[in-house]
This record gives sequence, structure tokens and C-alpha cells, in this order.
Amino acid sequence: VALASDQFAKFVYEYAEEKNLLIPRDLSVFALGGDEYLYTLRPKLTSMHQDYVKIGELLSRQIIKLINDEKTEFVSFANDIIEGDSIAPV
Repeated sequence: VALASDQFAKFVYEYAEEKNLLIPRDLSVFALGGDEYLYTLRPKLTSMHQDYVKIGELLSRQIIKLINDEKTEFVSFANDIIEGDSIAPV
């Protein structure tokens, strides 16, 4: 299961526990975020860290350029994958 945030991962962990599913044996979990629940979930969540402040700053500059009819540039973000124990080997 690939999730949009660590908060969703928490709910998936709770659901798995309710249904007697084991992570990662029965269900692999990967989330974008790398913040709030990263170190509290067991097994440790595998996540791609997102720097939301940096993303917001870069995108706000792009929006200002659009408003001013200036040329925008391609923006990409380097993200770190934080390896946990929530993904089964393939």
C-alpha cells in the first residue's frame, strides 16, 4: 500500500491489527512524509521524506511568477527514502 502521508499509514497499521494482518508479511506499507509517525509505528514505517516548507517556498515563487506573467522553470525535489521494516522483500 502506497500512502499519501504518515497519518494514513497509522490508520493502515490499526486496520491491519484489527484484521490480524501482519506488516510486512501480509501487507507492505510505504508512505510519503517521513515526519509524524515515522518512529512510533512498529514495524518501523518505510517512508519518503518530504520537506513541506521547501516545497511551499518553491511553489509560491512559481505562483508569483505566473501572476507576473514571468517565465516559470521546472522544479524537482530530491527526497530521501527512510528505510523501515514495513515492506516485504520481493
